[in-house]
Amino acid sequence: MAAKVKQARRILPELNLETVDVEELRQHPANPRAADPELIAQSLAAHGQFRAIVISEDGYILAGNHTYQAALSLGRASMQVHRLPIKGDSQQALEIMLADNRTSDFSRYDDAMLARILGSLDEEGVAAAAWERGDVERLIKKLAAEAPVEFPEASPNGALAHTCPRCGFQFDDGAG
Repeated sequence: MAAKVKQARRILPELNLETVDVEELRQHPANPRAADPELIAQSLAAHGQFRAIVISEDGYILAGNHTYQAALSLGRASMQVHRLPIKGDSQQALEIMLADNRTSDFSRYDDAMLARILGSLDEEGVAAAAWERGDVERLIKKLAAEAPVEFPEASPNGALAHTCPRCGFQFDDGAG
């Protein structure tokens, strides 16, 4: 586990949204994250820009580099941004850029919820959400394979004790 930050180096002011020409924006040369802007472009085409990118005062993109690439591929002339009062080459700018990249590494899906939501969308909706029908089918097969084959029967007095085969959680309703 990484060392904990004791105190913010510099608390940034509240974010203000502004619209800027894409020509004013620059990809940060030190951004180590690679992604597929094609999927983001698919979402931008379906919904427009629904999240601002974050830039330094000198126009370097700190968060949203691939959204920017997708917007360029669609011929967008401007983007919504939050401009931070820091230089793009500052340590804080690098920390923000890396934190934005790294924190997404630790997110995960609730597969059952995701399958329910994706299953409720039509083909166009699945594509607009940047998924493919094959993804949905694979997810449903994965969930089916992970489901317990049988559940224990309750005792005659209604008590039930069970250990989840996936996570090891032990449930005992104490009725016995």
